[in-house]
Amino acid sequence: LHEKEAKKKAKATKEAKAKASLDKEREMKRKRREDQRDAKKRQKLEEEEEKKKARIEERLKKLNGHINDRLFKEATFQREKVVLLLAKNLNKEFTRRRKTAETLAREVIDETKKASAVTVHDLPPLDKQYDED
Repeated sequence: LHEKEAKKKAKATKEAKAKASLDKEREMKRKRREDQRDAKKRQKLEEEEEKKKARIEERLKKLNGHINDRLFKEATFQREKVVLLLAKNLNKEFTRRRKTAETLAREVIDETKKASAVTVHDLPPLDKQYDED
């Protein structure tokens, strides 16, 4: 009887050990599958993050290009505006100086006419040779 019980106990212990071993193996397999799944998830998340960063970087490059274009166009427009204003002011200045010169010339001519009593008829013709002696 003792022997039977001892065999049963031994068998039960053996079965318990086998079951524990199987449970342990199953747990390890489950853990490995879980770890692999987590690794795949992490890798997928990292790839998505990299793609997201690449898209953001691309958008920033495009935006930077647009901003540079706009700044260049604005600078060109401002330069043209300044050049046109300069040309307009130069024109005004030339016109003012021309009018002033014409006024001065007219005054000088009027003064010379008044100062000299010589008329064109009093002067000898230019085609004659004059002897300086």
